[in-house]
Amino acid sequence: MVSSDTGAMTVQRHRVAWLLRVNRLYDAEGRWPKIGSFAASFPGGSWRPQVDSSKISRWETARLRVPYLAIRRYEELLELSLTHLTSIVDTLYWYVSPTGDGANELHSRRPTGHANPRRRVDELVEQMCSRQLVTGSEWEELTVLLAAMPRELTLPQEIWTPLAERLISETIISDRVWFPRFASFNRLLAHPLVVRGAVSRRTRFPIPLSIRTCGFPAYGLPMIFSTWLRHPRITDS
Repeated sequence: MVSSDTGAMTVQRHRVAWLLRVNRLYDAEGRWPKIGSFAASFPGGSWRPQVDSSKISRWETARLRVPYLAIRRYEELLELSLTHLTSIVDTLYWYVSPTGDGANELHSRRPTGHANPRRRVDELVEQMCSRQLVTGSEWEELTVLLAAMPRELTLPQEIWTPLAERLISETIISDRVWFPRFASFNRLLAHPLVVRGAVSRRTRFPIPLSIRTCGFPAYGLPMIFSTWLRHPRITDS
């Protein structure tokens, strides 16, 4: 008998496949209606291996799991902004396993793409703990690296809370570009070390009292709060 968790994950895989297929077919420039030409152009950028029409078809019909870098290549070929698709896919998978250890459908199969991931994590953390500007793609880069290597890449316990506080603040004030940061915070919640650090009863979440004051879209706030409140360390009393 198939467990409900497995069934829910299967549903999400089909949603991911639909997302990729629709974005390819309805590309703004109408460049990729034929799967063959799309497959021929696929090698390059974030994705180096050769692919054929069959593999693209299996990705887009959920018969084959889609790697993270392949989704990134869809963004490049379709000229979408970085994180446009990956943040949605991550959130779909995370939603059906919100208390996981970080090794969800995408995290566990994702190459880091860095010769020295430790150095890159240190650079990003230093930037995020300062007054420097941080983009949504940089938040994704950090949380992707941490999720891909939860045991190898660790941070001091005192770092997690300021990281989480800044990420929450930026999510709330980002207006129409809040979703990549929301996906990044979901990755933090799924990390085993963050369960003991950033998400605790002692954490002061900087949530503004007025949605209008911070300019956050009202349609997104209930989803964010309901998702975060599902985490066991937040609901624990």
